[in-house]
Amino acid sequence: MKTTDVLIIGTGLAGTYVALNLPSNLDITMMCHHSTNSTLAQGGIAISLDQKDSFEAHIDDTLTAGRHTNNIEAVKTLIESAPDQIHTLKKLGVEFDQDAKQNIRATLEGGHSFPRVIHAGGDQTGQSVMSLLDRKINSSDNIQILRGASLLELVVHHQEAIGIVYEMDGTIQVLYAKHIVMATGGLGDLYEHTTNQEGSTGEAIAIAAFAGAKCQDMRYIQFHPTAYKNKDKGYFLITEAMRGVGAYLLDAHKNRFMDHIHPLKELAPRDIVSKAIYDVITSTHEPFVYLDTRHLKTAYLKERFPNIYKTLEKDGLILGVDLIPVTPVAHYTIGGICTDLMGRTNLKHLYACGEVASTGVHGANRLASNSLLECLVFGKNVAEHIVSHHEDLPLPSYSINPLDPWKYTKTTASQNYLVHKAYIQEIMTKHVGIVRYDSQLRLAKSKLTRLLHQLKKVRYDHIDHAKSYNLISVSLMVVEDALAHESLGCHYKDIEKKGL
Repeated sequence: MKTTDVLIIGTGLAGTYVALNLPSNLDITMMCHHSTNSTLAQGGIAISLDQKDSFEAHIDDTLTAGRHTNNIEAVKTLIESAPDQIHTLKKLGVEFDQDAKQNIRATLEGGHSFPRVIHAGGDQTGQSVMSLLDRKINSSDNIQILRGASLLELVVHHQEAIGIVYEMDGTIQVLYAKHIVMATGGLGDLYEHTTNQEGSTGEAIAIAAFAGAKCQDMRYIQFHPTAYKNKDKGYFLITEAMRGVGAYLLDAHKNRFMDHIHPLKELAPRDIVSKAIYDVITSTHEPFVYLDTRHLKTAYLKERFPNIYKTLEKDGLILGVDLIPVTPVAHYTIGGICTDLMGRTNLKHLYACGEVASTGVHGANRLASNSLLECLVFGKNVAEHIVSHHEDLPLPSYSINPLDPWKYTKTTASQNYLVHKAYIQEIMTKHVGIVRYDSQLRLAKSKLTRLLHQLKKVRYDHIDHAKSYNLISVSLMVVEDALAHESLGCHYKDIEKKGL
């Protein structure tokens, strides 16, 4: 029987930070199936540093962005714990960008009343932080990483999570653990156009739900306002910090349009900006709007946003010279597996943190750059709770073989999963986007339910069927939650139009 003290599913910032805050006497196993979104984070980490700024102001901004539906205790925990976690990152060796006086630089982003987003490597905060933390993980003797492993099922006994079923290298296996941490990220890859890494499909949310874990707020899918369609790859995020230093948004006729929509103009909360861009694109019949940096100095933009500069330059676009075509795309999953402030779910010994979790900290819409902070604060809380409840905890035992349903499952490669995924992406993009209509949501539900029923009988026949079943299930969770609630924040339902 394979066992471990702590099993962490996911190797992004949330999972990595949990692992690094656990003592070296614990046997830790981490699982990763696809590249983490944490490395893509450009903006930075929100923390109140300016003397004119305060915890209270940051809390107010977070509540305003979240339409005051946030869990206020979660918001206070997030923001008041920020200095300790930034201090920890600095001790670990993260070098945040500094000004000429060697003070940490802070940038203004959408929805913030003060410049409070600190960054590293210009626009490469996620990469800078994760490269350092990954080295720490890889040099830890008590941490093993199962690379390329796919989570298939949670093993639960009497409302207690005791292990997982997973597939790796063509073999289906069981791993038992005293503590299981879900840190698998969001579901942006359920959409055709996203800033997320391929594989960010939210399967773990469906798997947790099947096991009895409570989930909430699945309707809240945040769309990032400014993504650039890279000529060679998919969509490339252009950080909100670009607008924070003065970039404008222009419509197809080269006119600014945010002036008439919100007092903060281009720096309104991102759900408002995304909806405004969507409306402009719909009215002009152009597939994008423009990000205008022509009034800013190219040398400054190149130094401040080196990764964005290089990416655009490859496509023949120069910051400070050219207009940059941008459009909103699926970005962040606000809902997820319900947890308390220590990351605990309703299943004993099962935790969740980061984007896959839902503490209620973001309310109906996430404030920019609160996400990396969320990984740090609640990741630390998860680790603290595990440590305080680990002593004398016996290894789990189970009388039924969890592999029984999977005994004859084929693991050979096939195209079924890719075909199903493409169909799901088409449905989610067409019917469950920025602006939604009940008729379209009902159509999406009908299509997804029909496919789910087709796969139900063959779910355990092939790994591809099991994975497709999970994708359909989590998509249905989004659709059904959207149908059950009225518009708020980044869940926007419009009045029905003829012809839909």
